[in-house]
Amino acid sequence: MSVVVCVLLLAQLGLAASIGVRPARDVPWLRIAMIALAFVLACGVAAVRRSL
Repeated sequence: MSVVVCVLLLAQLGLAASIGVRPARDVPWLRIAMIALAFVLACGVAAVRRSL
């Protein structure tokens, strides 16, 4: 379970870096949504891990 949380957090870091490295004129909504989704999944996995 801890590995899954770490992988999700590393995915968030990679997506955040991609937003900073490749700036666009428009807002990268898809990448922002993927960061939010990974955050929610990481919180869910952490909650499940804590309840076990």
